[in-house]
Amino acid sequence: SITLQLQEIDRERIALLKTKREFPIRRQKAQCERDAIKAELTRREEASKRMIADADAANLEVKRIEDEIVRQKEKLNIIKNNKEYAIVKEAIANATKAQDEAETTAIQLMEKSEAELKEAPALRERLAGLEAACDAACAEVDREEAEVLKQLEAVKARRQPHEAKLKELAPDLLANYEKLLRTRDGIAICAIQGTICQGCNRTQSPNSATLVMIGKQTITCQGCGRILYAIPNPDQQ
Repeated sequence: SITLQLQEIDRERIALLKTKREFPIRRQKAQCERDAIKAELTRREEASKRMIADADAANLEVKRIEDEIVRQKEKLNIIKNNKEYAIVKEAIANATKAQDEAETTAIQLMEKSEAELKEAPALRERLAGLEAACDAACAEVDREEAEVLKQLEAVKARRQPHEAKLKELAPDLLANYEKLLRTRDGIAICAIQGTICQGCNRTQSPNSATLVMIGKQTITCQGCGRILYAIPNPDQQ
């Protein structure tokens, strides 16, 4: 049968299981800000690296164009007619323009790279502080979790003697008991005094109250659904 002693054990078990489910959330919360700063710092560093690589590529393009301008200028010394001279001069002008654009691009990329890293020292300093706080918070969660797991093992041991009797119960009654524990604040069985359910103060029908007093079958409250057991009415004492 389901006893008040079992109910108290199960109330404690449910409360501990609820606390256990909160540990991953608490751990994640402790790590959240730290991980966000880590991600931001990584993003800035990677963005800076890409910009530096692009700036290096732009500088290589500047050097390539510079070499091309030198070659074009050398052609000017051997050109025989004005038409070819004009073509080469135009090519030199276009190359010079492209060189200027590549130089501007390289400078802008380096400036952006420096801007990305400008906040890095402050982020690293903040991260260092958060690492210590996060480690301390996670260590506390680990300690509490270990204690809860220890308590759950103790509760499991205390519940063991009741297991055999529970197996004798009808499956629907056992399922209802487990459901009530979860949905009724850990109180699945409660007293009826006279015709009043002590869990929700709902008046029961005289027939239901009588059946509870007789104790031959399981009766549930017509209001809260809890399993009822009888205590003497003070007027009858």
